[in-house]
Amino acid sequence: MENLDELRKEIDNIDREIFLLLKKRFDVVKKVGEYKKKNNLPIRDLKREGEIIRRKAREMGMDEEFVEEVYRILFSEAYRIQQ
Repeated sequence: MENLDELRKEIDNIDREIFLLLKKRFDVVKKVGEYKKKNNLPIRDLKREGEIIRRKAREMGMDEEFVEEVYRILFSEAYRIQQ
């Protein structure tokens, strides 16, 4: 059985990976924003947002409200970056 320190270290490593992936995601979001500006496309797509949330909740077997809350934060930062 693992001890608490080992489990916490594992969580810390997972958190680091999450934030590295978020940085990578926001780098791509910036490129998406540049494309949208160049092609006069709106920043927000509410239909796509809803589809993403529902699909990801099903794929991951997670509570849809939790997934929606996480995505709201991600979408908010994406819009800030794209403006």
